[in-house]
Amino acid sequence: MEIQASTHSSKQRSRNLSDDISSGILGSDGTTHISAGLSELDGNEADDELDNDSLFEDFELTSEILEGLNKIEHDEAVAKARRAKVEAEARTNKLKLLWKASECPQNHK
Repeated sequence: MEIQASTHSSKQRSRNLSDDISSGILGSDGTTHISAGLSELDGNEADDELDNDSLFEDFELTSEILEGLNKIEHDEAVAKARRAKVEAEARTNKLKLLWKASECPQNHK
């Protein structure tokens, strides 16, 4: 019974995927087409054509946004530098241990 349910579910997903591809929501390459999805939502094909410039008309880069972006970039750079320092210290410590082990008289017998 579970196998049949799984097969049915798989067939339904496959059918839904085919429907999405044929309706233009999902491209054959797997990309989603926003304008096709919007036509299903509003049902008015005149509204389907999106002007990319209009998406950003009301968007302004305020000083607060820029400061926030700068802080994020700074924090990411600091975190990256800390990771690099920790990795370098770990490599240095490993090399020191290998050097000490190679100098040990017991290892040269």
